[in-house]
Amino acid sequence: MPARSTSFVRPTVVLVLLCLTSMSACSKNNGGGGGGGGITNPPSGDSFDSGDMNQGQSFQFTFPTAATVGYHCRHHAEMTGTISIATGQADSAVVSMVSNPPYGHAFSPSTVSIKPTGHVRWVNNDAGVVHTATSN
Repeated sequence: MPARSTSFVRPTVVLVLLCLTSMSACSKNNGGGGGGGGITNPPSGDSFDSGDMNQGQSFQFTFPTAATVGYHCRHHAEMTGTISIATGQADSAVVSMVSNPPYGHAFSPSTVSIKPTGHVRWVNNDAGVVHTATSN
């Protein structure tokens, strides 16, 4: 009788961590392998702080009501942005954190518009540089 070959497939498990509050939802995840990226639970309303984010990490925040919200990076004064939350806008937006020679670093795009209950996700795409997304 011929020898039978058996191969095994190792399953991959993906874990998504999401925090929910009565006013907002946020998550911070690590795009690379290894340990999780931690989680930041904003106090309420439109106040948020991603904490330090390394390359490949992302932070998401849901804005419950119409407003105009300014934000910045705590490490780079030149990094500022604005979120306009108004009826009739997109469900979500993605903002990249990038190098912007010769000006330093930037949020791209620096201005986004979403609807109430929509979310913004910030992604650090800047190699070797730590950034934050922090409400003003």
